[in-house]
This record gives sequence, C-alpha cells and structure tokens, in this order.
Amino acid sequence: MSWIDPTRQKFILLALVAIHALAFASFYPEIITVSDEMSYLQQTRLLAEGTNEEVVLDPFTGKYVHTGRQTVYPLGTALFALPFLKAGGWQFVFAMPFLAMLMAIWGMVYWLEEEERAPLFAAILLGYPHTVVFSRICMSEMPSLLIVTFGLLFFWRGLDRNRLVYWSAAGLLAGLSILVREGNALLFAPFFLGALLRRDSKWWVLLVAGTAGIGARLLAHELFLDDALYMKSPMAFGLEYVAANVGFYTMALTLLVPGGLVLGLLYRGRRRPELIAAIATFFAFHLFYSFSGQQSGLLKSLVIGPRFFIVLLPLLAFAMAESAPRLWAAAKATWPDYSSRLDLLGKRVVWAWLGAVAIGGFAIHAGHSTWASGQAEIRDAIYEHTPVGSLVVNDLRTSGKFFNAVYGDRTSLSRHWIDLKKAEILIRRNGSLFIVQLDRTESPFWQEVARENTAYVASYHPPPATRIGSNLRFERTATDLGSNPRAVSG
Repeated sequence: MSWIDPTRQKFILLALVAIHALAFASFYPEIITVSDEMSYLQQTRLLAEGTNEEVVLDPFTGKYVHTGRQTVYPLGTALFALPFLKAGGWQFVFAMPFLAMLMAIWGMVYWLEEEERAPLFAAILLGYPHTVVFSRICMSEMPSLLIVTFGLLFFWRGLDRNRLVYWSAAGLLAGLSILVREGNALLFAPFFLGALLRRDSKWWVLLVAGTAGIGARLLAHELFLDDALYMKSPMAFGLEYVAANVGFYTMALTLLVPGGLVLGLLYRGRRRPELIAAIATFFAFHLFYSFSGQQSGLLKSLVIGPRFFIVLLPLLAFAMAESAPRLWAAAKATWPDYSSRLDLLGKRVVWAWLGAVAIGGFAIHAGHSTWASGQAEIRDAIYEHTPVGSLVVNDLRTSGKFFNAVYGDRTSLSRHWIDLKKAEILIRRNGSLFIVQLDRTESPFWQEVARENTAYVASYHPPPATRIGSNLRFERTATDLGSNPRAVSG
C-alpha cells in the first residue's frame, strides 16, 4: 500500500471505524442473543452483587435455597463488563465489546507504525466479519483481542527499548489473558520461549511478569469462585475432529482474511520462527477442538466456529503487512512488462476490499439487529404469556437464553429434568406450570431436538396444540380435580 501515504491510510482507517461506530449506534444491541452471553451477563451481575451464586425459591418445597456457584467461565470478561453494568445497567454492557475492538485497532496501528509498516493493515481486524458480529455480543472475543494486541505490541516494543518496562507489561498481559480465555496463552508462548532460547537480555522479566498475571487469575478465582484452580470443563479434543475442521477453518482464514493464513506463514520479518509457530500452533490447536458450530447449520456455523480466530488477527495482520508488499514487489520484478498492470490491479483490489469492509460492516450490524429483533419477539412472547414468578419448563438448549433475571422473575426448569410425576407435584404446589417449546430447524441436530420437544409436550394429556408464531409453542398446565396434569391453552 505504498501508493497511499501513511497519513491518508490512517484517515481511511478512521473513516471505516466511523462507519462501524455509526452502524453500531444506529443498531445498538438490546437483547441477549447467545446462550454464552447470558452466562457472561449473569456472571457480571453476580460479581456486582459480590457473590457467585443465586438465592432462589425451590418450587418443590417453597423454601429459598442457595444454587451454588453459577459461574462457568473465567472471570476476566465479567471484570471488563462490570464498569459498564455499574455505569449504565445491563444494556450498557453491550458497549464493552465494541469499545474493546476499537482500542485493539488503535493498538494495532501503533504496532504496525513502529515496525514501519502500512497502518491500513489494521483494517484486517475490521474486515473479518466475525469481529463485527462479536463486537455486538458481550463475550470473551473482544476482551481477548484487546489483551493480545497490546501484549504483542509491548513485546515488540521491548525488543528495541525500555525492555524492563515493556516486557513487564507484555508478560503481565500474557498471564492476565488466561483470566479471559485460557487459549490466549498460545499466542504468547512461542515469543516468550524464543526470548529464552535466544538468551535475550532480561528474558526473565517475561517469566516473572507472566507468573504475576497467572497469579492474578488464581487470586481472582479464589476470591470470587472459591476455587483458585477453577477451569470450565473443556469440550472434546481429538484427531477425529480434524477432518471436519481443517477445510472449514482454512477457508475462513484465507477468504475472509484475504490470503491471511498463507501470507502469515510466509512472514520473513523479526522473530520469524516464533511468529510462524504462534500462528501454526493456534490454528492446529483448534483443528482438534470438537466445537465448530456445524450442528447449528451452515450459516450459523460460519459465525460460531471461526470466531475463535478473532484473537489471531493481530498476528495475521502484522505478518501480512510484511509479506504482502514483499511478495507483490517480487511479482512485479518477475514480470516487469506487466508492472503497471499489476499496480492497477492491486489498487483496484485494495479499494474493492476496503469498500466491502465499509458496506459489509454496516450490513452486518443491520443484519444482526434484524435477527436480534426476532429474538426479542420470542422473549417478549414468553414474558407476556407467563406471569411474574411462574415456573416455565423448556429445553435449555433452545430457549434457556431467554430466561434471565434482568428480563423478569421466571423460574426456568429443564424439560430433561421435569417428568410427568414431577410436573404434577409442581402443579399441586404452585397451581400452574408453563411449557415453552421453541423449535429450531436450521440443521438436522436442531430438527431432532424439535421432535424430542414435541414428544415431550405430547406426553401431557391431552396433548397441547396452541402455537404462537411459526416456531414458538406456549402452554399452561393445570390440575383438574387431582387428575394427571393436562395441558390447556395459555
């Protein structure tokens, strides 16, 4: 991008950021759209209350009981979100990931400029569609992106000056990164190991500061979770998942990040072995990870699975800023007769990509908002047809995210746990029991879940038949002179 001077590049980047900020403000998130997001928001709310558990009414006994630890994720994301919750309530929490993304882009610009590379490569972070989506969702992606970007920036700064200061900051952020997500450490480990093997002066600073960061996680988990070593149970890892993931993830990192994986591995700048090892290790790690989101259908799996690589974008952008101009210059030197045509082609490709980042980003904000509006309609229908304090049986996989204390007082009960005998007990004690069936049909997995839920509802006598909308079934069950529970329209 040498044909665009650095000042103009930053102006273009600023324009892209402004477009995204306008879109975010115009289509501000207003509902929890992901089950994991519900868990993070609950964790933030409990953190604000100084506890890690809820006190709820046991519907079987009528007594208040402690639920035990409700937190399932590392504490870091909740710590990021906590100031926003305190400042503006639960809806203001959605601003946290977007602001974290903006700060990461700012850090990326500084990192590129200090290595005398084109700052416009920071737009790679905005150009990845998943960054835009998850800048609207209060989960760990954007806090991870922010910490990794500045951690790597400080590591690179420490190569040239004030090593004690900058490597202390880099080590501390590397350790703290696992307070947000454990896998973040994979992006720092090759560089820290390289410093040790190269016998860089003050390499020990990285070790000491990194240990301090890890210690902060242990202390935070001990204080809030009562378990310093707490870790969310991981999903399965295994060789059998590689075949399903390799093509999917390779496509994401070569098409959605144009040539990103290839250009990243062709990097020839400083700390080349460490940088390539970090990219390769992080990519390979997720090939063996069972969760790719493919059970949610093609469209959602394109969002859910490749989101793990958002945190890899700073390394890819940094590597691409070195390899892409070098390889382009080599191509022009190889075919000098076509040099002017290659220049023209390059300019058109860059401008087309920047246009896609601007238009596509705005469209993603608008599209996510439209989809979220449909989720809000489902939430509103549930709360409209169930009274305050009611018991609601549902499949937590499809509708659990709609039950949150910030929406209202409802007790969500898993239909996998509530059989007919338990339902009758609950109805006798509480007078009514509501059933919500939300059908999803975007994949064979969810179609099978819908059939299971339909069979569950049909086990009540007589079987319910009332629907609200095309995929939401609502019922209220009640006792009839001591008979078995019968389903009646709500």
